[in-house]
Amino acid sequence: MLLTFPWWGAPQSTRWVVSVYGAQPALLVFQTFAVAFIMTVSISALKICLPRLKQMKGLFRSGFRMVLAGFSLALALAGVRLLGNFLQAGSEPKAAIEWFYETAQQVIVILVSLGLSLPRLAAVAQRLALTLKAARMLRRIQPIWWNLASSEMDLVIDSKPYSRVEFLTVKSVARLQRRISEIRDSEIRAQTRGYVMDTQSAEIVREVETLLYDYADGARNSQKAAMR
Repeated sequence: MLLTFPWWGAPQSTRWVVSVYGAQPALLVFQTFAVAFIMTVSISALKICLPRLKQMKGLFRSGFRMVLAGFSLALALAGVRLLGNFLQAGSEPKAAIEWFYETAQQVIVILVSLGLSLPRLAAVAQRLALTLKAARMLRRIQPIWWNLASSEMDLVIDSKPYSRVEFLTVKSVARLQRRISEIRDSEIRAQTRGYVMDTQSAEIVREVETLLYDYADGARNSQKAAMR
C-alpha cells in the first residue's frame, strides 16, 4: 500500500494511502503506523525464527514455513506493483498485474493466518481429543470408584453421578482427576483392611493416570504455542 503511487489507477480499495485517505489525516496516520508496525514485527519475527528453522518441528515448523511463504509472496507482490506503475493505464499487462495483485493479497492472508493458527489449532484439537477420551474413561472407572469409595464417602468431594453432557466441557477432565484421587485415597485406606485391587481394575486406573499426564502435557503445549 505504501509502495503504490497516485498514478497507479488501481481500484479505490487498493490505491495509494494518500489518494484514499488524503482528506482524512487521522486515518492516514493510523494506516501508516499500522503498516509500519506490521513491517517491524514481521522483520523481528524473521530475524528471530529464521536462524532456528532447523530446530523447529512438526506443525510449528509447517506453520512458520507458510508464514515465510506469505512474506516472500508479499515482497514479490511489492515488486510487481512497482513495475505496474510504469505501465500504460488500461493496457492488458497492467490489467493482468491488477488481477494478480488482488488474487495474491488473498493468498497471502490465507498463508499467514493459517501459518499462525496451525500450531495453536493443533494443540486445541489434541486437548479436545483428550477431553472426549476422559469422558469415556469416566464411565469405565465408575464401577471401580463406586466399589472403593462407597464405603469411604468421607473422602468423596462430589458424589453426583456423571452426566454424559459433561464431555462438552473441561468438567470431564476435572471430574476424572477427582475420581482417580478418590480411588487412590480409598485404596490406601482399604489396604489397611487387607484390600488388594484386581489386575484389570489396576490397569484401567493406570491408563487413566497416563491420560491425565498427557492432558497436562497438552495444556503446557497449548500455552507454549500461544506464547509463540
